[in-house]
Amino acid sequence: MAKNLPKTPQFLVADTVIQESGGKLNIIGLYPGGEVVLQGELPKEVPKGVQGLALQGLTVVILLVDGYGKIEGKINFYDPAGKQFGKGVSIEAEKRKEQAHSIILPVIPFPITAFGRYRVELQLSDRVFEHYFTVRHSDPAVSLPTFVERKQKARRPSRAKTRTEPSTSKMRKGRTSK
Repeated sequence: MAKNLPKTPQFLVADTVIQESGGKLNIIGLYPGGEVVLQGELPKEVPKGVQGLALQGLTVVILLVDGYGKIEGKINFYDPAGKQFGKGVSIEAEKRKEQAHSIILPVIPFPITAFGRYRVELQLSDRVFEHYFTVRHSDPAVSLPTFVERKQKARRPSRAKTRTEPSTSKMRKGRTSK
């Protein structure tokens, strides 16, 4: 583990980030203040396997400016409901004392399950650093849950009668299911 863990990682959210061989970052579509604002009409189709919407991609950059030594940790993403999405990313790097270290995490596609605050969590040893960014629409009248419900209803076949099936799941004493 690092001899001197970073104390103040910096987080950036952008559409795309390209790192050149000298370490310079080309940041395309930076979201100042961590606010991702969608504009215009929402897509008519929801991509297969995605619940909600999906941006083509979103990139999170974590800059480690201070600290040095071997850095090991994990990065997780959470939606506005606090539910983790993806498996998380393990990181391992050797950081020099005189040099910043960049962690570039493109999430392609980036799932938007709801409008609200998303969280990126960086775990280094026993320290946890959190960064929040907001995803919203430029028109406050546009509601993602309404959009998702409308798409789900459009996919359901209409039925004249609804039949309730008995539950086949069993709850064991002392255990709960999620």
